[in-house]
Amino acid sequence: MAEKSIDEEIKEIQLQTARLNLERDKEALAKFRADEAVRHRNNKQRQAQLQSDRSTKLAQAARCKHKQGGDPKSPLEGDAMADSALYTMKMPDILPGGMQTIMIKCLRCPLRVFTPHPSRASKKLREGETRAQMEARVAEYQKDLKEFDRLMEESRKKKSPESREPMDCGVTISGRNDDGEMVFWQRPCDVAA
Repeated sequence: MAEKSIDEEIKEIQLQTARLNLERDKEALAKFRADEAVRHRNNKQRQAQLQSDRSTKLAQAARCKHKQGGDPKSPLEGDAMADSALYTMKMPDILPGGMQTIMIKCLRCPLRVFTPHPSRASKKLREGETRAQMEARVAEYQKDLKEFDRLMEESRKKKSPESREPMDCGVTISGRNDDGEMVFWQRPCDVAA
């Protein structure tokens, strides 16, 4: 009889322990779901804020005349006869074919445009890409290239010849390689964005 009561007691303790573990797991799951809901809500708000910021910047860039001078009350207008407010920078990365990336930026608005990547011009179908998607990609590349060329031409409308050409993004650094030969490279620019 004593053995049965000990066995019953053990079973009762195991049952209570299982119930406590179940209760603890339910609380942990409820906390996880509540935290997940908060993370989801915060992420949704952040995505909405990023989209709003992007829309605002695009609207500013669209309104901007990219000219220097003008009235401080309407800084995006600029003076129609003044130099371009667009500046170009050679970035440290090299695109396929040895072409250097160039960034065009406006001093008045958040406009930042980079050299369109030439791989987007390829009419070769990519893995998983349909013919319509390839044609849309190539058309978008052509549109981006045309806009880039227009902005590049606009950036050259300056009185000073030095400011018409792209500036290097960083200082040229020299050193010796493992064979003792002199080598030169550009230090990356830390203020380019």
